[in-house]
Amino acid sequence: MDLPQVSVHPLVLLSIVDHYRRVVSANTTNTSKRVVGVLLGQWLGGGQVSLTNSYALPFEENPNDPTVWFLDHNYHETMAELFKKVNAKERVVGWYHSGPRLRASDLLINQVFRRYCHAKPPILLIADPHQREALCAYQAVEEILEDGTAHQRTWAHLPLRLEAEEAEEIGVEHLLRDVAEGEALMPRGSAAERLVGQREGLRAMAAGLSEMCEYLGRVEKGEMPPSPTILKQLQELVNGLPLPQPELTHALTLAANDHLAAVWTGSLIRSVIALHTLIDNKLKEQ
Repeated sequence: MDLPQVSVHPLVLLSIVDHYRRVVSANTTNTSKRVVGVLLGQWLGGGQVSLTNSYALPFEENPNDPTVWFLDHNYHETMAELFKKVNAKERVVGWYHSGPRLRASDLLINQVFRRYCHAKPPILLIADPHQREALCAYQAVEEILEDGTAHQRTWAHLPLRLEAEEAEEIGVEHLLRDVAEGEALMPRGSAAERLVGQREGLRAMAAGLSEMCEYLGRVEKGEMPPSPTILKQLQELVNGLPLPQPELTHALTLAANDHLAAVWTGSLIRSVIALHTLIDNKLKEQ
């Protein structure tokens, strides 16, 4: 049996990571919970399948009993019909979960998706958000037992590669740049750690301001000679502060009021014209 080659597009990976982050943020007590969703794409010639899109599914399971799990079939069928209206070429080709490994219930869940894959064996994609390059594709196959009398299903590892069109590459580059800039500005750690960091930062800033005030006071009293370098740096700090300017605030307020008055007058005229047109139509009907 020839195994298909799987190509994964960036939108699939971004959707899986977003799905996992949303579930983890909503369930802070159980960060090991895995997520399950549907893979959309096309079966191409030459035994290739292209995964171009995905969507999340409501999924629950019992971690102590792999045979107890719940998958919302109605939600899946509704979402599949909606995605089909948006792009008729994309069909259900498999499903995904956040791993990090195969589980005992995966074969049972895979049997459910066989009904939606149009006589094609469903593809299972495992993406572990906690590790880099932790991406695996599988397909359920039948193997004959040693006695040759029975068949059992097992997982076959599929060759996988990442594929992106030019527009997808540009979008991913912009997204990664925005994410990198956001992480550089975003405080890390838990809420308690962030509060401690902010407190230490405010304490350091207060100490710096006290030292600046002490220095300026001693310079004013003639106890220390003035330093042009230090005074220049202090002047740059003061220039960067949002100093109150009543005249500028008054001018901006007048400009905003003039603009809003023009908008209000235009809306009033449009309402009067609409009412006049309505009255003329009623008179013509009579």
